[in-house]
Amino acid sequence: MSGTALELARPDVWRTVLEQLPTGVYLLDHDQKIVFWNAGAERITGLLRQDVVGRCTRDQLVSRGGNGTATELPEDSPVLSALRDGRCSESEVFLHHKDGYRVPVSLRTFAVRDASGHVIGAAESFEESIASSEWDRRQSKLESYGCLHVATGVLSREFTESHVRESLTTFYTHPVPFAVFCIQADNLEQVRGKYGPRAAHDILRVVGQTLEHSLRPNDFVGYWEEDEFLALVAECSRSEIEKVAERLKRMVSYSEIKWWGDAIRISVSLGGTTVCPGDTLELLLQRAHQAMSTSINAGGDRLTILEV
Repeated sequence: MSGTALELARPDVWRTVLEQLPTGVYLLDHDQKIVFWNAGAERITGLLRQDVVGRCTRDQLVSRGGNGTATELPEDSPVLSALRDGRCSESEVFLHHKDGYRVPVSLRTFAVRDASGHVIGAAESFEESIASSEWDRRQSKLESYGCLHVATGVLSREFTESHVRESLTTFYTHPVPFAVFCIQADNLEQVRGKYGPRAAHDILRVVGQTLEHSLRPNDFVGYWEEDEFLALVAECSRSEIEKVAERLKRMVSYSEIKWWGDAIRISVSLGGTTVCPGDTLELLLQRAHQAMSTSINAGGDRLTILEV
């Protein structure tokens, strides 16, 4: 083996490579404690190494659609399978971002073995879903053009309205259905009264980012007015709108913010409608707002679909 090859084979060289990979990589011991966390993991989750190494367990990081709390892992958990049987697996999950929202990723889990072949831990690597990474690239461009609402990081009202108008114009020529949702964060006045306006601001940002990461690249969400967002989902018919609405509402419900030691759970009231022949912008938004008001008046944390 050449001198260069020997240098490249050194463990510290491999560790440096792992540390700098843009793909998230972390290692866990038999107790599922995180013992290694690379730069890619920091970038995707917002969590620094000092936030997680030796402190964070794997089940506090990964969510497959539960309420986001740390719970005992099921028997078919990929990590338990890797630690117990050395089994590799791939799955689509959500990671808990430091700012409170969820990041969809493709996760690969595999066993780590010693020189004798015994399983001594597990490793997981993860990459953002295509929709999430595409949106991140698009968002950076839109930010440079002044098309984002600064406080929440989603589209501005003006840019959102232009998108809805454009979709309506396209619908008149090519009647491919789409859905519009009005979404309001629940109980923000109580949050402002108890924790202050900054906590409410953080909740709005988490709601906006969660909705954004839950949509496809050809969908969009914008900040509409106080405490309210507007989302447009392309190619969404009457038979599909309720399922989409439930998914958006559920994704927000998995999010929370930490505020002075308290975990503030987040929920939304959601109203939706699909475009109809003869709709104007005013009629379309009026139905979506009316549906959202029905959800709010019923106590919040629910969805209402209103069609003509």
